[in-house]
Amino acid sequence: MNVERTPNLTPDSRLLTMAGIKLVTDADPETALQIAWRTAQDLGFKLTPVLEGAFCASKGHMIWSMLVGPAAPHCSFRIAAFKYPDGTDLVLERNSPWTSGLLGLRRIQGEADTLMERVADAVARAGCKVIDRKEI
Repeated sequence: MNVERTPNLTPDSRLLTMAGIKLVTDADPETALQIAWRTAQDLGFKLTPVLEGAFCASKGHMIWSMLVGPAAPHCSFRIAAFKYPDGTDLVLERNSPWTSGLLGLRRIQGEADTLMERVADAVARAGCKVIDRKEI
């Protein structure tokens, strides 16, 4: 299968893949990533470009998360776009909180779900289609 990957991922970074959400859309990777960036920004995430075609979105503070656990979860998401012949995958990989337990994990999953729901809505408003959404 011929796959054009937008970000330059190293073999080591692929081993660190976290659970998350994948949207498949007919938007080009750059447009999908711009929509995700703006949506995350609107939801109060701190954004950091990490690679061409990828960025990190974080919310909360690691120290507070360690001190008060699930009451203040730290969200750290990596969002990347991958171009395939049948569409673009917009992938959100979320962190797994080792200090806040199951409740903290549910809150982080909720933040990820909200972000990707808003991204899917914004993709549709931009005139593109969301073909599929999957948990990964």
